[in-house]
Amino acid sequence: KEDLNIQKALEQAIRDADDKIPVVAWRINHQRGWNIVMRTVDFVELFTGVPCQRELFTNVQMDGDEWMEVYKRYLEIKK
Repeated sequence: KEDLNIQKALEQAIRDADDKIPVVAWRINHQRGWNIVMRTVDFVELFTGVPCQRELFTNVQMDGDEWMEVYKRYLEIKK
């Protein structure tokens, strides 16, 4: 069994993301669906299509289906 340190994983995702949105995605024991963690500022931009005006020191957690709905909406806004 391996425990995920979400904060450390998010910090690594931020370092590795370059110009992309850093996301941590994982599944628990091969269960259906993914868990997603990202910075709130990135979530706000994905959800609204507008950059967040200030840094928020919280994280957003959602499952994979919720993430895909938000991402599809973001892609529609960017068209």
